[in-house]
Amino acid sequence: MPVTDTLPHIKHQLRTFGTLWVDGANSEGASLGRRRSLALLVIAAVDANRGANRDTLVSLLWPDSSIDRAASSFRQTLFALRKDLGTEAILLDGGTVRLNPDRFDVDVWRFLASAAESRFEIAADVYSGPFMEGFGISGLPGFARWAEDQRETLQRRAEAVFLELARRAAAEERRADAVAHWRRVVTLDRLSGRYAMGLLRALVENGERTSALSFARDYQALVRSELDTELDTDVADYVQHLRANRIAVSAPHVPRDAAPVPTRRWP
Repeated sequence: MPVTDTLPHIKHQLRTFGTLWVDGANSEGASLGRRRSLALLVIAAVDANRGANRDTLVSLLWPDSSIDRAASSFRQTLFALRKDLGTEAILLDGGTVRLNPDRFDVDVWRFLASAAESRFEIAADVYSGPFMEGFGISGLPGFARWAEDQRETLQRRAEAVFLELARRAAAEERRADAVAHWRRVVTLDRLSGRYAMGLLRALVENGERTSALSFARDYQALVRSELDTELDTDVADYVQHLRANRIAVSAPHVPRDAAPVPTRRWP
């Protein structure tokens, strides 16, 4: 018996940055308590234009099942999701599964669209943590690799967004804002010497010499612990001069080779 769409025409909220969750009509349905169901939803959601191919979904989520059994599991999972979220929320067309943008609000969509349209403040607000942080399914190495690839790609774009915000804040002499943006950059790559230098310079420019020294101590301890090495020469020299109080105030540093913000447009 086909599923009829009796749910209200509302938008479901799908959040993938940080903790994975879905909100909306009947979002407490049984299907959304199953990890494979959530994984299918997210895989279909990431590329808003193309969705996800059925064969890709089956290979990622049921790799050890026979062809017939995997196909059956896929159909059952999709049926349950459409029952809980509405048949019009999840579209199936020629073997491609997509989320209906009229029925879903997905944070990845808003993040990528905002970054592409140079609305960096909005993009920064949307990016609230690593993609699907802490979410995994045992026994599915292909899905784990897919999730990690997505996480790294989105993190690089987030770095570009925060770097651009830091650059703009520095140019407009909004020094406290520059510090805030640099702090977010550093959280994305805690071991980067370039990013550590950027935050150090921003703190000094904002008159926060004590905070800069505190960060330098923490960063040095982290590098020693994680990499079993000492600070990069440039960072070490800067910190040495800072401790000797010989640092002249200058514009906060933004690496010249920082990744550009993507310009692709997304719906």
